[in-house]
Amino acid sequence: MKKNELFITYGAILGFVVIIYEFFLEMTGLQYKAGYPHYISHIVGLAMYIVFAISYSRAKSKQVTFGQLFGQCMRVATVAAIIIITYRVAIYFAIPNLKDKSWQMAQEIMAKNPRMTDDLMETAKSFSDKWFVYSYFFTAVFGPFASGAIFGLIASGTAPKKPENPFSDAPESNLS
Repeated sequence: MKKNELFITYGAILGFVVIIYEFFLEMTGLQYKAGYPHYISHIVGLAMYIVFAISYSRAKSKQVTFGQLFGQCMRVATVAAIIIITYRVAIYFAIPNLKDKSWQMAQEIMAKNPRMTDDLMETAKSFSDKWFVYSYFFTAVFGPFASGAIFGLIASGTAPKKPENPFSDAPESNLS
């Protein structure tokens, strides 16, 4: 595999791992529950970015900079985002009661708040009805990029680096 194609492979793997995990959550009903199940995909994603950054650094004989690693991590995020966005658009049209399930989850969370009145619940419901499609697609598009940027920064800092010294090939001077 060429060094330049490494980001495509890791981006595709990451995208499909996220899709499989989201599909698992959907089938088990955990997609509409708040809590730890959603954090697992972030932990796996961070691990994938770190593994990619280390692999890319080794493929380049560690002659990389933080900026180069971060740029490559964002390329991974782009490939993964394309796959994830495609999946989420398909899910939106494949599951007709997606909005209702999401509203039920939100209602359960709001019901735990003692200051939440029925009037506030109705206001939230009308806001949800009006803005659900926009917020769903906004998070579907920018969610993978935002997490990719954060994970890319962390991964770029953890990968081994030995940037070239620009003065190593300089001719010796006769200033002494």
